[in-house]
Amino acid sequence: MPDYSNEDICDYPSWSEVKEGLDYLKGLKKDEFITHIKLGDDKKPIYKKGIHVVEDNSSKKYDESARLIYPDKDDKEISGMKNKSFIVIGGNTLSRGLTIEGLVSTYFLRPTKLGDSLMQMGRWFGYRPNYELYPRVWIDKETQFKFESMTQINEDLKDEIESYAEKGFSPSEYAPRIMNSPDYKRLMVTSFNKSQNAIEGGMDFRGFDVQTLSFLRDKSCLEHNLNVGIELLNKIGQSPRFKDNNLLFENVDTQLIIDFFNGYRLSEKQQNLQKGTMTSLIEWIEENTSENKLDSWNILLVSKGEIPRYEDSSRKSWNIHGYDPGCVSRSQMKNNPYEDTVYIKVLRTVGDLVLDLDVDLSEKEKSANSLKNVLGVRQKYGYDRKPLLVLYRIDKNSKPKNEESTSRKAMDVEEDILAFDVLIPGFTEKVNRANYLQQKLD
Repeated sequence: MPDYSNEDICDYPSWSEVKEGLDYLKGLKKDEFITHIKLGDDKKPIYKKGIHVVEDNSSKKYDESARLIYPDKDDKEISGMKNKSFIVIGGNTLSRGLTIEGLVSTYFLRPTKLGDSLMQMGRWFGYRPNYELYPRVWIDKETQFKFESMTQINEDLKDEIESYAEKGFSPSEYAPRIMNSPDYKRLMVTSFNKSQNAIEGGMDFRGFDVQTLSFLRDKSCLEHNLNVGIELLNKIGQSPRFKDNNLLFENVDTQLIIDFFNGYRLSEKQQNLQKGTMTSLIEWIEENTSENKLDSWNILLVSKGEIPRYEDSSRKSWNIHGYDPGCVSRSQMKNNPYEDTVYIKVLRTVGDLVLDLDVDLSEKEKSANSLKNVLGVRQKYGYDRKPLLVLYRIDKNSKPKNEESTSRKAMDVEEDILAFDVLIPGFTEKVNRANYLQQKLD
């Protein structure tokens, strides 16, 4: 992006220069290490040797710790100083986008439950061209949860508007719906006075697709989920057929799916499929099945390699209708903040969601690269009322493909993990999950 900004950007110093400055700071006396910017008799700021702590906020009260005053680069006395370091602590003015020269690290704490206020603070996550790898923004777990929730809400709103455009709706004909947070006690889209003209819509799972990505480490929980999956598959009346080294069960009774969802133990850290959402999903499935809006289900069990008969298998890991399907490999992320869970970031490829189709797909259709394309393919071949459950047994000894990976590590759990992806049809009327707020139209 050559036209994005000026090319004349000061280079960052080398590590040797940075280390020299850090060593200098560490060597200062205690009363010199942390200081404030004081004003001399001539009202000029006086800079000391150590780190200058500054409060930058909207307060009219001024003292030696208030306001960030940059050193004058033309002042020879200041320019010759060994160190010019600042810690800026702020409220209103700082959090709303004050530009800080030479910013390298930020701790962001925004204890708000209003999503629109939170999004205003998102400018903290911006960067300058050529400096992308240098600034660091540190946030706590609660703030991370809120930003992830607001990002999902924002993406769903864009999908919603795009679907209106494809159908030829204008804003005056169809009020955009904004997904409300599944945990409104922690995060609200906006304040009540701003949403007083909005109406709350119900749950609608058409076009819904979600994959389980977070799993409890607890061995008994992992064993329980495996048993729930085995029970589901072996209760299916007909034998599976092979599809690309996977097992496919077609036209499965909806009640078996509901029993599976009721029995499966979700991690509370599963951001996009928490207990309340699962309960609502089950209720929605029951309602739409009774009204003949949903067909029976397809279940795809993803395996690795050829699937042997159980009696001939050297693994004998599980007996599914007389077969012993293999495990898939998924490694966990290193930066997961929760010790009691593993987080894998990605479970399936989008192409997995068309493997149950009993048609000859083109290469382009097989390699569908977005959920929108997948739903379009399913609709094209008459699968737009056929929900799909995809199961994966993840090897407990899975390791990253790249052993030197800086972002992933071995799975390291005591039992294999049963993970799943659930896809609900409904491309032509695509909406996404959860409660929505919708503006009233006069």
